[in-house]
Amino acid sequence: MSEGQNKNGFGEYLRHQREIRGFSLEEISSQTRIGLRALKALEAEDWEILPAEIYIRGFIRSYCETIGLDPNEALIRFEEAYAPFRRHKTEKIQEMSYEKESQKEIPWRLIAILILVILLITGGYFLFFKEEKKSASQLAPLIEEIPLKKDEANTPKNPSPTLPKLPGSAE
Repeated sequence: MSEGQNKNGFGEYLRHQREIRGFSLEEISSQTRIGLRALKALEAEDWEILPAEIYIRGFIRSYCETIGLDPNEALIRFEEAYAPFRRHKTEKIQEMSYEKESQKEIPWRLIAILILVILLITGGYFLFFKEEKKSASQLAPLIEEIPLKKDEANTPKNPSPTLPKLPGSAE
């Protein structure tokens, strides 16, 4: 039920007019082809159950014409009763659209942060390896300048292993 429902509300007005004229909700439902659930919601001012406002207006016209009530007066009363719900619904829609917009901003921020992190990692990687290459290239001339001992100069750096001589083999 809606918050604004009271004894003199729109739904109570419809119910009272229907009962004065001797109609049941089932009779109105069969004559107008409006579902019984929708008619009960209309009399209870349960706007959330009902479809869009334009359909509610159509329901009211059919309801009033069926019971012999002036639809224009009923629609004026409907406007007064429905206005707070319409405002609430509009605010809720605006709130939801604001939330969706703020959710769309998060991925762009996340992408920007990820790009920044990747750039920092890439920059650090190249800076580190550039320093390593510099230090290796600076050591190369120093290694060549180190004098070798006399025995080390004549021996090959990777000597081949010598195999033991077998008895009876000629050399």
